[in-house]
Amino acid sequence: MSSTLSQLLVVTALLTLCSPGYSQRGSIEPTGALVKLNLIVVDSNDHAVDAVKKDDIRVVENKQEQSVLGVEPDQRPTDIVIEIDASGSFKDLLPYATAAAKMIIDNRRPTDEVALIRFISSDKIDTVHDFSTNNETLVKSLSLFRPEGGQSAVVDALFLAAGHLKKYKAEEDRRKVLVVITDGEDRNSYYKKEDLLKRLRETGVQVFALAITTKLDNESGFIRSSPRERAEKFLKSVVNETGGRLLFSKKPKELGEATEEVLRNLNHSFLITYRSSDTSGKKGFRKVDVTLISDSKQKPIVAQGYFTPDKDLSNKNQ
Repeated sequence: MSSTLSQLLVVTALLTLCSPGYSQRGSIEPTGALVKLNLIVVDSNDHAVDAVKKDDIRVVENKQEQSVLGVEPDQRPTDIVIEIDASGSFKDLLPYATAAAKMIIDNRRPTDEVALIRFISSDKIDTVHDFSTNNETLVKSLSLFRPEGGQSAVVDALFLAAGHLKKYKAEEDRRKVLVVITDGEDRNSYYKKEDLLKRLRETGVQVFALAITTKLDNESGFIRSSPRERAEKFLKSVVNETGGRLLFSKKPKELGEATEEVLRNLNHSFLITYRSSDTSGKKGFRKVDVTLISDSKQKPIVAQGYFTPDKDLSNKNQ
């Protein structure tokens, strides 16, 4: 091979390596989903704090530490379903529950929308008022909450409400919140707790429970926990799954204070953003652990993970 031809081949190879097309192809690397998680941080008194630093947050997904891109106040518009137990066992507490609902309506942000749902048994779960920003009509609708007899179906009520939240303005980036006011006793639901937790994972709905359980029987059997214990355990599992809060009121009048804390959680929460290191593209639930590495007196509250639908792991998420 002549020296001239050899030089020509070398120059051609160098030009190919340096060409924009080759460089771009060579630099492409698979990227995981852009993940956004709502975060609440509470102090030693279980009150929401209004400041947190990115460097204070450690995120681990499927045992792999993630690089956090940002931790900012969660300013997304919020769709809020207020779901009130109107079964016979909650009859005396209903006026306090509607007063709590009014407090949430009156203190919503202009971009937030509220819907009202009343539930008793599986066949009596009614949307009293669909999503709206009209405080006057929402408050008027609270007068329609009247107690009825029936086997309370808390699981079914939460299951259906989560689906309704997911579908509403699904194409927009909005926070989805379900506030349930109940004693937590489920007597005859069609769906099981496992069905509900799966749906909550898939929908990304955050549940806040305002619970008054003191009227439930607290007598446990030899091998069976009491109705109150079962109700409280159930509500705790639901809110822990979704990164929400369970706030008990020992007396009905304390419900107002618990509602104020829910409002603080709605207005003083944060949005963690990171790019998942998992590029497998597999559909399903991915477990996430979030810890604070600076202040041992504070506690992070966040969903147990997030759900990845088909084809969600692409650069379209950027």
